[in-house]
Amino acid sequence: MGVQLHELDEVEVQAIRRHARLLSELNCSHPVILDVGANSGAVSKAYLDKLANAIIFAFEPNPELFESLSSRLGDRVTICPVALGDSNENSDLNVFNDDTVSSLFKVDPKLSAISKNFDLQQTVSVQVRTLDSWLLDHPEVQEVNILKIDTQGFDLRVLHGARDLLRSKPPQLIQIEMTVATAYQGQANFPDIWNFLTEFGYHLYDFDRLIHTKNGNLYWGDALFISQSAWDKLELV
Repeated sequence: MGVQLHELDEVEVQAIRRHARLLSELNCSHPVILDVGANSGAVSKAYLDKLANAIIFAFEPNPELFESLSSRLGDRVTICPVALGDSNENSDLNVFNDDTVSSLFKVDPKLSAISKNFDLQQTVSVQVRTLDSWLLDHPEVQEVNILKIDTQGFDLRVLHGARDLLRSKPPQLIQIEMTVATAYQGQANFPDIWNFLTEFGYHLYDFDRLIHTKNGNLYWGDALFISQSAWDKLELV
C-alpha cells in the first residue's frame, strides 16, 4: 500500500499561524512541540515553516510512514515510532484505505458500510507508550509548549497517559482532535475530553476547524485549549 502524502488546507495553515502568534505573545522563542499522530508529517512541516526555532518530536506508529517522515522533515524533527495511549503495551494498529484515519480502534460498522476510506488494509502490531513514561526516558525534554493530538478517537487515552505532565508542567497549548459523529468503536466523547482538561486548569480557546458530514451534522474538528498560566499571561477572560 502506497503512502499518501497529506497536505494541509488553508484552515489548517491558519491554525498553525495562530499557534505561532500565541507562542510569540507568551515569549516562547524555542518551542518544544509534540506532534502526536504525525501521519506523513504535514503538521510538523507547517510548524517548522512558521516557527524557525521549534524543536519537534513526531509520534507515528505506522511503519510505512517512517521513510516519508524522514525524507520530508529531515533532521530538524525527531521521529518517534510509537503510539501514545494510557498504558505501556503492544496493540494492533488498524490501517485503513485512507491512512489518515488509521486507528488503534476498530471502525464502527455504520461508517465502514458507507465509506471505502475505512476499508481495512492490514493490522500492524505497534508499541504503545504513555507520554509520561516516554518523557521519563527523554530527560532532554524539559517542557512541552504545544501538544498536538490527532489519534483518531484515541485522544482521551493519550491525555490519560500524560497526567503527570499536565499536573507538573502543563503545555501552554493543546490542540486535540474531537470525533463527534460515529466513527470508531470506543472513541472518546468531546465532553469527556473537555471535562478532563478542565480538571487540569485548561480553558477552551476556540475550535480550529469543524468538519461536517454530507448530511450536515458535525463530524469532527480540532479544539484548542490553553493552560491556566498561559491564559492569565495572555489576559484572556
